[in-house]
Amino acid sequence: MVDHQDPGTAVIVIQATVIVTIAALIISSNLLNIAVLSRNKILSIGGRCFMMSLAAADLLVGLLLSTTLVGCVTRKDLIAFAFPGCFFLGSLSHIAYSASSIALALIAVDRYLSIERPIQYINTVTKSRVVIVTIVAWTVLTFYAIAVGLIEKDFHGYNPDVFMCIPKYAERYVAIFSGTAFVMIPFGAMIFAYTRILVIARNRRRRIGIQQQGGSSSQNLSDMKAVKMFLAITAAFFLAWTPYGTLQMYFFISGKNDEVVPQWLGLCVTWILSANSFWNVIIYSAMNRSFRRAAFAVLEKLPCFGKKTPVENITINTVESATDI
Repeated sequence: MVDHQDPGTAVIVIQATVIVTIAALIISSNLLNIAVLSRNKILSIGGRCFMMSLAAADLLVGLLLSTTLVGCVTRKDLIAFAFPGCFFLGSLSHIAYSASSIALALIAVDRYLSIERPIQYINTVTKSRVVIVTIVAWTVLTFYAIAVGLIEKDFHGYNPDVFMCIPKYAERYVAIFSGTAFVMIPFGAMIFAYTRILVIARNRRRRIGIQQQGGSSSQNLSDMKAVKMFLAITAAFFLAWTPYGTLQMYFFISGKNDEVVPQWLGLCVTWILSANSFWNVIIYSAMNRSFRRAAFAVLEKLPCFGKKTPVENITINTVESATDI
């Protein structure tokens, strides 16, 4: 094991506090997300399944982040030379962050299909097909992370600056493929889907014009609410991944490693990327009334909330299920 210089008690306490706070927010928010989605039909089948996949990936991110507390406090590479341990945690890290971005992309495509072709959507996006897509995505990510870790020597290495085992993209082809498949393509899919949704909503608003009546007005209003939330989700994804992607691009172009950047920068980039795993739940709660009501209904059943009030499962109508995420 390699001991690292003690930066001082105050710095360690601050770093540990940040880790505990972010990890706790990620774990608690996504447990709430899973509880809401499993007990309430607030989404279509596709949206609910893909959001469950996203919540599972984000929950895994929170659990992995919590393991960094040990390295932060002890300042020792406790698993640096334990190949199976670092290989296991590094593979999980690769799977978790990649599954999170892919789930966001699948949600975007699902919402686009539900708005673009609502009639065909009901018959095409069935529960069995959605489950198959989700299982295939997780399986491919798992096999990829394990295969690359076995082929590329020391691919999953312990980084003492961020106190965790992370993938090291030493080979250019691995870096290019991973960045393209698990970041650029999902982000591109989100941009395409949300742009099309925005265009569709704008066209519907033009057709309705000033005289908005009946279901058309309700659908147009739901579309615009969905567009705003979609844009917020995309902006959060971009904000979280840009610092990390920029730093990795610098390493890729310069050929240097993470030893050339200060520890605080590496920590901030990692924490921002990880924090995205609870931002989504906050966005859902802040911008979606159905999700917010369902979340409060779940929280009211907890002992710490005192008196419990019976709340029936929340279901939204067909128009909302196609547009309200």
